[in-house]
Amino acid sequence: MRIGIIGGGASGIMLGNMLNNADAHITILEKTQSTLNKLLITGNGRCNITNLCEPEEFVKNIAHNSKFMYSAIYNFSPSDMADYLNNNGLATKAEDNFRIFPISNRSRTVKEFLDSHINNINLVTNAEVTDIIQDNNQFIVNTLDKRYIFDIVVIATGGLSYPTTGSSGDGLKLAKSLGLDVTLTRPSLCAIRLDNINPNLEGTPFSCLLKYYKNSKLKNYIYGDGLFTSFGVSGPAVFKLTSIIQESSINKDIFALDFCSELSSEDVRTKIKEYIKDNPKKYIIHLINSFVTLKIAKDMLNRLNIDEQVQCACVSNAMVMHIADILKNYSFTIDNFDNIERATITRGGVDVKQLNPHTMECKSIPNLYFIGEVIDVDAFSGGFNLQIAFSTAVACADDIKQKLRS
Repeated sequence: MRIGIIGGGASGIMLGNMLNNADAHITILEKTQSTLNKLLITGNGRCNITNLCEPEEFVKNIAHNSKFMYSAIYNFSPSDMADYLNNNGLATKAEDNFRIFPISNRSRTVKEFLDSHINNINLVTNAEVTDIIQDNNQFIVNTLDKRYIFDIVVIATGGLSYPTTGSSGDGLKLAKSLGLDVTLTRPSLCAIRLDNINPNLEGTPFSCLLKYYKNSKLKNYIYGDGLFTSFGVSGPAVFKLTSIIQESSINKDIFALDFCSELSSEDVRTKIKEYIKDNPKKYIIHLINSFVTLKIAKDMLNRLNIDEQVQCACVSNAMVMHIADILKNYSFTIDNFDNIERATITRGGVDVKQLNPHTMECKSIPNLYFIGEVIDVDAFSGGFNLQIAFSTAVACADDIKQKLRS
């Protein structure tokens, strides 16, 4: 049996690990000069391998098409992945009781471990696949300089994010060429670009309620930390918000911050009036700075067209209303998601309706599989997306091994 794995990323190399001792001729075709390029940069170079929560909790952290992943996650759970590593020589540790890292704190340690367990497999680097042709019960796979014939093909080429690592959408093109549906792709776990942002806000952090509005309706919200950048907002809560948002484009929608989410607008007005009563000689900039950072306070006053040197004693009821409103709804017009090249992962991919969730095999084309980020599944940060790569690889490997036995 000849098996071709297209892509030497996390899912492709994990599949190689699972099939390393299989009675088959297995070839991994990797587009770049080396394997696991994207894994090397995950977790800021430390590699958050997985998240050691229970499978039912894990699935809750899958932002898109979570039901498709039930079988694969229960079949090969985060604890199974941790056991595989620890039992075979890669020591790991848990941070915050859940996030699993190598004890070395180096993603290269994980790469070297996974690479060392494909020693019985033919790894071909600098092998960019140009097309796949079905020929009866075989697949003809062409690279730029060679032709391969396989009985089984697994596409594990990743998404569209970080194309310099080799993930440039090749698998999506191959899927389309084979007549399969690919859902619309967009960035996920990424920054948000804003229109006409005040450059003085760059580098300013915030910790509050983040809100996303479409057509004046509140669609999504999340509490957490973020940071203003030169072009918009970034940070953990912003990244998670982009995963929660279901829209494919957010151009001209509204992003807003609520700095007093625990208070009603009336309660905020009351607190403002109390501050004014207790500090009549202080300036209005000090009043707003008591709620938010100084740079944000200055931008708010600029928007409201109020002089910073207005004393609190001179603040009118109308000003109180406007200040309370902007503290509750500090809003910006969105340009769009940040560029997909800088996104952590890709939303969209091979439509999961076409795949068997237990095996990752294509329903309409026997012996063709899709694993990892190339399929339309994505999750929050914290080790979840790598585990999806590993679990889909194991589901695929189990099915292939069953075919080899029969």
